[in-house]
Amino acid sequence: MKSKLLKALVTMEVRVKEFVKREEGEFGIGWVIGVAIVLIISAFVLVPGLRGFAEDIMEKVEGWYSNTIEAKIFNAS
Repeated sequence: MKSKLLKALVTMEVRVKEFVKREEGEFGIGWVIGVAIVLIISAFVLVPGLRGFAEDIMEKVEGWYSNTIEAKIFNAS
């Protein structure tokens, strides 16, 4: 299994190197760099927003658990 994966990776590496050597490769590399830049910038914009979103969800789940599960199902009194 590992040898098949290794062979596939080596084959992919050779194909990528050949592609980059051709003129189309320059366009491909520029495209990949552009996508990477967009993803990095998006991460800086989205990650802080996702943190607030996750905190909001956790607060609502805690409230639901306290008001529904603990109060009605596991009522200790």
